[in-house]
Amino acid sequence: MMNNDLVSIIVPVYNVEKYIEKCLNSLFGQTYRELDIILVDDGSTDKSGELCDRLAKMDKRVRVIHKKNGGLSDARNRGIDAAKGRYITFIDSDDYVSGNYIWHLYKLLIESQADIAITRAIKIYEKEEAGKEDSFEEADTCCFSPEEALKDMLYRKNIPVYAGAKLFKMEIFKNIRFPKGELFEDLSTVYLLFHQAGKIVFNPVRDYYYLQRNNSIVNSEFNHRKMIQVSSTERIIAFAQKYYPGSVNAAKSKCFITTLNLYKSIPGGRKFRQDRITAKKVLKKYNRDVFKDKENKKLTRMIAGLSLISIEGVCLIGRLYQWLFRKGIIRLSKPV
Repeated sequence: MMNNDLVSIIVPVYNVEKYIEKCLNSLFGQTYRELDIILVDDGSTDKSGELCDRLAKMDKRVRVIHKKNGGLSDARNRGIDAAKGRYITFIDSDDYVSGNYIWHLYKLLIESQADIAITRAIKIYEKEEAGKEDSFEEADTCCFSPEEALKDMLYRKNIPVYAGAKLFKMEIFKNIRFPKGELFEDLSTVYLLFHQAGKIVFNPVRDYYYLQRNNSIVNSEFNHRKMIQVSSTERIIAFAQKYYPGSVNAAKSKCFITTLNLYKSIPGGRKFRQDRITAKKVLKKYNRDVFKDKENKKLTRMIAGLSLISIEGVCLIGRLYQWLFRKGIIRLSKPV
């Protein structure tokens, strides 16, 4: 049944000397052995590059590319160009995976004759270890058309928006690359990859461990470059209107929630005044449609409804939740 095709694993590396060895050890221990592991050292200024070279000597399946710093998208794109596998996956260098991770994805893709296979990631916090691996065989597998997968992802149900926890046929990347120099590059890319697929398969096994670092881009303080999320999600709305009209409300929902999370992180004062104005306009543009959308999650609709009364009030509740989370009073237990 299994063809033992070569799978390329792209691992962008930048100043992660504390984490890279754990990431690589999780790849060395994969039960699926036909691997092409590409470490792309994106101009690291710590010892990450040296560690990559040393770790590569431990396993002949590992190749290291050293390049000038160009950002995550540029590193991934360099890895794509160098990949030799029939299939390709991405693992961030501060994350790690279960021993059956590649086998799970490959089995899903081959048995379903799909173009993209997806499992789930689970958030792991500093000094926290992954629990017992989920049972793959007991989890229910679902097959999606591109539009069904897009709706599921945009409604934030099962399929995550990031590039990790996915295995792609290499041919899907023929005309697609990650946008260089752009933050939150997955948001601008994954939906386009879905569009190129004929079938997408999903299994809810949690086997990708997504490390939550305080100094990561997602968790860092607001800066203007983060506003790219607003324009990216509005591009998805335009894309859905053109290709998948049945997914337009899902795209509006994603834009609304993304913009709301961004808005509540924008500091007061003159420096970011225009960013606050822009974000608030987008929230007012879509909150009524999100509130009226009966396909959406009840909580999302409730948040949209409250924002019709007071956007600032909704943000205040959101900040209170974040404070409780930081204090450890609330802890996310579900996979991302």
